[in-house]
Amino acid sequence: MADAETPLNLDDLTQLMPEIRPVDEAPPELVALGERYWALAGFTEDPPVPVWSEKTSAIDIAGWGRQHYIVAAAGVRATVPGRACAKCAGPLTLTSRSAFQQVCLDGTPDCVDCTPSLTSAANALISPARLAKVQAQRAAAEARQVADEVHELWRQEQRAVVDEQYPAVFPSSQEQIPDSSVREMLGALAVLRYAPNTTPVASLDSWPVSLHPDPDAHVPLMGELVRSGLLAIHPSSPLNAFVWEPASYEDALAKASGDLRAVVPPALSGSFYPFRACYFAPYGPSLSKSAEFLDVLLMKSLDIHALTAGQQDDLLKVAQELVAAEALRYFRWRLEHLLLPVVPDNHAARLHEASLKVAGLRPLGEIYNLVWRATRAAAEAAQANPRAPRVNMTTHAVNHFETQSQRAVAESDWLIKPFNEISGRGPAAMTRTLFFGLFNSNPIDTSLPQLKNQLPAPALEPRAPTTSPQSPSPNSPIMFPLTWLSAYPGRWNPDDMPAALSRLKDRWADTGKPRAGLGAVAHASFQLTVLFSGLAPVIGRREAALAVVAAVPHTIGHEAGAEELAAWIITQLGALLLAPFGLDGFPGAPYVGDTATPGGYEEEEPLPTRRMRSLDDPEVVELSNRYVTLLNDQFVELDLEEISPASRVQLGAEVRAEVKAMFNSGYSFPLIEEAVRASSAGLGRGVSRHVRGSGDLRYDAATIWLRAWRRSTVEPKRWTDWPSVEEWATFKESLEQVISEETDPVEILRMAHSAGTDQCPGLWLAGSDFELPPSLR
Repeated sequence: MADAETPLNLDDLTQLMPEIRPVDEAPPELVALGERYWALAGFTEDPPVPVWSEKTSAIDIAGWGRQHYIVAAAGVRATVPGRACAKCAGPLTLTSRSAFQQVCLDGTPDCVDCTPSLTSAANALISPARLAKVQAQRAAAEARQVADEVHELWRQEQRAVVDEQYPAVFPSSQEQIPDSSVREMLGALAVLRYAPNTTPVASLDSWPVSLHPDPDAHVPLMGELVRSGLLAIHPSSPLNAFVWEPASYEDALAKASGDLRAVVPPALSGSFYPFRACYFAPYGPSLSKSAEFLDVLLMKSLDIHALTAGQQDDLLKVAQELVAAEALRYFRWRLEHLLLPVVPDNHAARLHEASLKVAGLRPLGEIYNLVWRATRAAAEAAQANPRAPRVNMTTHAVNHFETQSQRAVAESDWLIKPFNEISGRGPAAMTRTLFFGLFNSNPIDTSLPQLKNQLPAPALEPRAPTTSPQSPSPNSPIMFPLTWLSAYPGRWNPDDMPAALSRLKDRWADTGKPRAGLGAVAHASFQLTVLFSGLAPVIGRREAALAVVAAVPHTIGHEAGAEELAAWIITQLGALLLAPFGLDGFPGAPYVGDTATPGGYEEEEPLPTRRMRSLDDPEVVELSNRYVTLLNDQFVELDLEEISPASRVQLGAEVRAEVKAMFNSGYSFPLIEEAVRASSAGLGRGVSRHVRGSGDLRYDAATIWLRAWRRSTVEPKRWTDWPSVEEWATFKESLEQVISEETDPVEILRMAHSAGTDQCPGLWLAGSDFELPPSLR
């Protein structure tokens, strides 16, 4: 190497651009890395130094080593034209970028062949053993990447399932709270008023004020609030807030025996972890206003002047429960403060009973005093008897509190000095909401009798409906299968019912149903199987099977789309029960024999036909999408927040069901389109209430008339199975006349039933003030 280095000018440097040559037997990846390492962009002018296309830190050599110059030497040789090595006088092959820098300064570095450490390291990289190791590492890395991608896709599917099952759609169509107990309404109100944030409510276990004084009450309480509909689970809840089937990706992969292609998609089981989930109030125009909207509704329902006698009793019971729980919370804290063990399980029941009794008469401040006396006595006993088991001291505290509570209840004139609010251990959110919010009283010094005295005269109970309840239609999706199964006992075997129930989940998956409903189907299958097993030994297997069919709607009544889901379950049960007897399911729809067309009617078009639509019908999809688009345009025009993608999906599904029902009820496309525009213009939820007319009145009237005709009880000499073609033509003419007279649709249907029962071809014979059609004048 030269002793002195002199910078070359720019023209000389351009003659030194290294020539790149691949090393024999080097893999293409190493060659490419070497070419990137030696890629020269040019030279600076002052001082004239090389500028490389990429920094070495930008070249990824993972798996090949840590030194970039060694990896480059293993893949290529960079030769400087016109220069020779000072040692071997051979062509000057560069060892590194630093060596080229020396060349640019007119230095003479050693070549690669004269640097044994570099050549040995480079040769080691391209040895067969090293190449095999790198390939194995790359294959393992690719496998891990694929596994990670599948895992991430599984997590994305989990999020999609949560978004679909628990949408947060605003504006909400709910304007009234559902029928709920006083305890549920009080719990929801406490959540809204004491949660750190309501958009959404989260981290239930880290609130500065506990929701309920009993920590074990939080989980069932939040479950009740969600099931009652007062609160809903927010789609932003973490994925571990739900119980999944399979339980995790690892379980799904294990069930697939490690085959990534056979991993089943995640499905919700219907259960959740209340402490992990996030909640919101599904009311009002937006999420930010939902808590305020529900707060007003709850305060209106919990107004002590609006409570019935039964609700007042429930409110007092909740107050007693909360005061007793506050006392027990202080009891537990005192034991912990005095380093005494927790109350043994076999003594917890009588401690709770004693606290409930004294909470019914004494205020919380006085009960605090009794707790303090009992725990102090236990601490003194522990100090006096250091060798005694400390759990016995806790039992002594329970005994002392039980005795003092009994005296406080029996001797109403016994003066007990009330304690003030315990610093750092104030009442829980529900306690504060009940006493401060509803009665404007302090829970520390207000007793249950005092609350009772503040209650006004109870409001009147809502009057029961005077009309007798209607029996289910014999042709409903429930009654028709029950009637058929009862009428044809020889065509099915009740012993097949358990197997049929066990196959419902597979049927749901095989028919391509949404994953969100799989949990509901699995839950129904389990509940119905338990019901059959319990009833069969008591009432017989056949009657138990009929009871299972009748119980289907009640098993999934809390699910979204419960009616359609119940009809699907019963249809599948019918297909599974009747398959061994050569039947595909229940034999057709109700009145299947009444709507069959007799011979000779084809040319005369005896009944108007109606095209039944599905949710995927193009016109149904078109109108529902148009509604969502128009509604979003209205929001933008009014400077409101645009409808979120999740809300779009939910709104589209709701409107699509409505549009499908309107099409199947006989409403025309223009009428439904008009209703879509009217509903979106008014920012309203729901399309059906904006539609004009009464649907396919002609179809409904003709169907009623024909069914009544076939069931007619007139004298046999007049009775015929089917009306003649002439009678049908007369009926159609008279129907058009009463419709043109703008007769009330309900009256037309009544007239059609009356005329069919009497086997009269014309509606004018059943009504009054109608002219005969021209053909009969």
